[in-house]
Amino acid sequence: MVRVYNCDVLIVGCGPAGAMAGLGAARGRARTLIIERKKDIGFPERCGESLAGLHTYEKRLGIKIDPACIANDEVRGMQLYSGSGKASPVIETTSSVVERRLFDKCLAKQAVAAGAELWIQTNALEVLKEKGFVHGVTAKRDGEAVEIHARVVIGADGFSSGVCRGVGLKRPRVSFQCYSFEVANVNYDHHIFPCFVSYDFAPGAHAWWVPKGKNTANIGVGVLTGYDRDKTSLREYYRRFTQHPVVSKWLKGGQATALLTGATWYGAPAEKTYGNGVLLAGDAGSIVWVTHGAGIAMSMSSGYMAGEAAAQAVKDGDVSAGRLARYEEKWKSTIGKSVFAHVESARLIREMVRSNEQIEKAMTEIPRDFLGVLIFSRGHNEVAREWLDSYNKVAAR
Repeated sequence: MVRVYNCDVLIVGCGPAGAMAGLGAARGRARTLIIERKKDIGFPERCGESLAGLHTYEKRLGIKIDPACIANDEVRGMQLYSGSGKASPVIETTSSVVERRLFDKCLAKQAVAAGAELWIQTNALEVLKEKGFVHGVTAKRDGEAVEIHARVVIGADGFSSGVCRGVGLKRPRVSFQCYSFEVANVNYDHHIFPCFVSYDFAPGAHAWWVPKGKNTANIGVGVLTGYDRDKTSLREYYRRFTQHPVVSKWLKGGQATALLTGATWYGAPAEKTYGNGVLLAGDAGSIVWVTHGAGIAMSMSSGYMAGEAAAQAVKDGDVSAGRLARYEEKWKSTIGKSVFAHVESARLIREMVRSNEQIEKAMTEIPRDFLGVLIFSRGHNEVAREWLDSYNKVAAR
């Protein structure tokens, strides 16, 4: 016999998006359940763990981040390197690097403290629908079959979102495949966050060195769908990256302590992030900064907004798509300004990294703006576009 559980708001996934959705819904006095397929929240890590503006989001969302969750709170600048080792000027910025295994649990505990119920080792299997409305999921909880009935289901289940697939909402087709390691005993200034561009080890995308502490870093490569012309493995791209003239020096004596693989969407957010009885948050709805794949901050914000919207819809007795559309209107009018700015920058970056010759020339002539487009999006696109138009005209002769 299948056990049935009833709630107001069901959240599938307990990463940053799911935990914050749980917090938002619980604060809205909805009976809230979060389910997570893993047995250990936040592990294994599938993320570079960098988060810009952590303390801004802490205040904005009314949460408290335990200092133990923060591996490095002292990043003060970013820098870009070409494949040959050409470097851009350092651009001042503030960023933090978190320990996702601790950070995700910290957020989950705050959702639970607010009144949300949390089930681990619970795998959502199928979205339940009736008369055009989503009303829950079938799941297995530690091997036991269960039907979870809810007024609103929030998909916060990441890149491979089963909720998104189950309700037929469309996301972009282009993805950003990542292969990364946490490496100890490295020799590098942990106040600077460097990125790297080269077709040899990161076709269509970039590689990164996330300073996780004074002697530890998350180091990895990203490859964009369709740019891997000769079907080289991610492992081989990473090996090439470690031979970079700058990286090889920093890595001397370093030892890998964890493998951090994963993927995120690269393109516009989902066509719609709402439907009858359903919302999508974070990576499940492709609400990310697509130029560099950063998703923690956007996941936290969109998740919280989704939880709030779901709780209010339940309270008002209307969970139709027309009512839940207010969630999308809110995130698009707030964090969406940044999200869509990055979508435009992503198109420009894809054009700028088509060959090593082009990358090296850009790094000679507009290094600061090249980095600016990749990281900050707004404020650097116009210069980069003018340079690219000029480069293409010369190349066409």
